[in-house]
Amino acid sequence: MAQYGTMDYARLAKAGFLVGAALFLSGALGGVIAPGLQGEIPGWEQSLFLYSEVIGTVVGFFSPLVFGVVMPLLASLAPNRRVRPGPRQLAVTSPETLARRLTLAPTRRQ
Repeated sequence: MAQYGTMDYARLAKAGFLVGAALFLSGALGGVIAPGLQGEIPGWEQSLFLYSEVIGTVVGFFSPLVFGVVMPLLASLAPNRRVRPGPRQLAVTSPETLARRLTLAPTRRQ
């Protein structure tokens, strides 16, 4: 779970919603505009536009739910989660503490 500690859930939720909205709009507009331009369209194109609308609706609905609610909750419940100090936390530490964090432990040689 530590590899997911730096994910930007808000950005992923917004991007997923926008991808879903784009899929829905392309399917809806394609289903309306394509028959107007060339008359009757083949069945596979009608299916493509319909599936694009359905998948866009599902992605647009579940992406904010998953990345905006579920993933942050799971990340906060993860045991032994190591939180990296942010820039504000590093700025308020004393110089001695900062020097102690940055120095390497001496290694033993045989």
